[in-house]
Amino acid sequence: MSTRRTIHAAALLLALLGALFSAFMWSKVDERNRLLAGLLQHALHGVSRADTDAVVVALSRDIYDRTNSGIRVEDLPLFERWEATSFFNVNTSVALKYGAYGVEGQEQYGPCGTMTRVLLNACWALGIPARKLQLEPDALGHYGGHTMLEFHSRGRWQVISPSDSSFVWRTRDGSIATVAEIRADSAVFAQIFARYPVYPYRFARPRHIRWEKLPGPVRSGIRLVLGQRRYDAAETPRLYDQPRSLVFVTTLAGTALFALTAWLTRARRARA
Repeated sequence: MSTRRTIHAAALLLALLGALFSAFMWSKVDERNRLLAGLLQHALHGVSRADTDAVVVALSRDIYDRTNSGIRVEDLPLFERWEATSFFNVNTSVALKYGAYGVEGQEQYGPCGTMTRVLLNACWALGIPARKLQLEPDALGHYGGHTMLEFHSRGRWQVISPSDSSFVWRTRDGSIATVAEIRADSAVFAQIFARYPVYPYRFARPRHIRWEKLPGPVRSGIRLVLGQRRYDAAETPRLYDQPRSLVFVTTLAGTALFALTAWLTRARRARA
């Protein structure tokens, strides 16, 4: 009976703490949504939301202008500091709130991942299907991988690179190009050299997940389970790019589990 009471007390305490942290995380999710709403209102002023291409390009340009700098870790409050230096790197909220794509001195310091993440969340907020596009390092290994975005428009997954000044490749008829069109026509790919003469990234093996962030044995295990084809085609889970939502959902689930444990271990009334 003593063990039962101990479990009950511990579970009840953890459920209460979980409820408090869940409420805190909900406020952080709401903050992210409000920051995104402000971005949409500003970036899309005068842009027809029926024109998906124009909407995505306008959002990407605004994001590039807003978040094109780094920030010192000491300039971030404690919670945002933890977020920005975690496995997930700078999230949408921190990027928009502080106008930064990365924390100076961190290993993951660069604009492409953060700007793409913000654009992903902006597209999702508008109901525009979008996903990450990961390019591998150049053959000589002089550069790391590169992150950009594909968005679905007019039945096509079209490519835009937010951190490259919102660059888009164009087909011969002026449409924003797909990966297949960029790979198939060297003249289309070469458009990037007019802006970046030594652009190092290629579309040899594009993917939707940066598997390199995971340890080698983990990658090998996943590849074994999925098979090479599904491994190459897998997409980054949406919650990975919405870490506040991920923490909120996880905390809420934990709170429910502790509450259930507390209920199951509650003291039984003595029978008359």
